[in-house]
Amino acid sequence: MKNTYFVFSDVHGEYNALVAALNEAGYDVNNPRHILASCGDNFDRGPDSMQVLRLLRRRKDNIWVRGNHEEMLLEAVEKGVDGEFVLFNLLHNGLDATIQSFSGIAMPPALSAQEINQHIDIARDTARSITGNSLGLILKQLPYYYETKNYIFVHAGFEPNIDWNASSKDVMLWDIEYSHLPIRTTNKTVIIGHHHAARVRKNAADHGYEEQPIGVPWYGNHDENRPVRIGNKIAIDPCSNLTKKVNVLVIEDEPLDAKPEKEEPTEEVKLKVGGDLRGYTYSADVWTTNTWHDTTTTIRYR
Repeated sequence: MKNTYFVFSDVHGEYNALVAALNEAGYDVNNPRHILASCGDNFDRGPDSMQVLRLLRRRKDNIWVRGNHEEMLLEAVEKGVDGEFVLFNLLHNGLDATIQSFSGIAMPPALSAQEINQHIDIARDTARSITGNSLGLILKQLPYYYETKNYIFVHAGFEPNIDWNASSKDVMLWDIEYSHLPIRTTNKTVIIGHHHAARVRKNAADHGYEEQPIGVPWYGNHDENRPVRIGNKIAIDPCSNLTKKVNVLVIEDEPLDAKPEKEEPTEEVKLKVGGDLRGYTYSADVWTTNTWHDTTTTIRYR
C-alpha cells in the first residue's frame, strides 16, 4: 500500500514556515499513511529548533535523514566547547539559536567556555525530558539516506558517476559540487537539500542542463527558491531563514519493504480459526489530544 510522504529539507528552526507549508500541502497527522520525511538540517539559525524536534519525534514512522547541521549539533552535545568546530558553529552557523531554543535560556554574546558548556548541558537535558531519549543517541541513529520504492531522500546528494550508495559520508552531508548533476547510477528520483534550490537552478543552467517539471505536487516558494528538477534529482532547499518559507513535496510511493496486500479473510475463514469475528483493529498507538497551534490552523497530534 502506498504512503504519502511530505518531503522537506533545511527548515533551520523556521517551525512556523514548516507548519504553514504542511497545512497547505494537506498533511493530516491523524492519517497513518501521511509520513513526514526530512532531508536534514532542521536546526540552527531560526528561533524554533525545539518545536521542529518535537514535530519529528511525534510519530515513530517519520523519516529523518542526517544533515551537516545535525552533525554539528551532535559534536556540541558530545564534546561541548572541546569539539573542533563548536565555537565556530556557535559564532557563524547559528548553533547558538538551537541551544537557546532547546534550553529556553538566552545566551549572552560573551560567555566563558564553562558557561557555554552549562547552556549545552541544559539544552541536552531538556531535549531528553521532552523526547524521552538522549539527544546524542537520537542524532547518532539518523541514517545518511532513506529509500522508498522509487525515491531516495538524502541531505546533500551522491557522487554522480559511481554507485550512488558508495558515496562518502562527506558527500552525502556537504556536497555542493555535484548538486546540479543527475545521479546516473540509479533509476530512482533523488531528493536533496543543502544547496539552495536557486543556486542549483543557476548552476544547472550555466552547465547546459535543462530544468524539468517537478512531477509531483509541491508547496512553498514560487520564486527562484522553488524546487528544481534536473534529470532524476530534485533540489528543495528553500533558503528558509531568508524566505520564511519551506518547500514541501507530496510524494505517493510504496515503502522499500512493502509486501503485497492480503485479502481480508471471509467470515467463514474467521469461524474456522476460532469464531473470532472482530477482524483487524489498528491499535499501535494511543491517541492523545496534544495540539499543534499555528497562526491560522490547529492540528491534532497522536
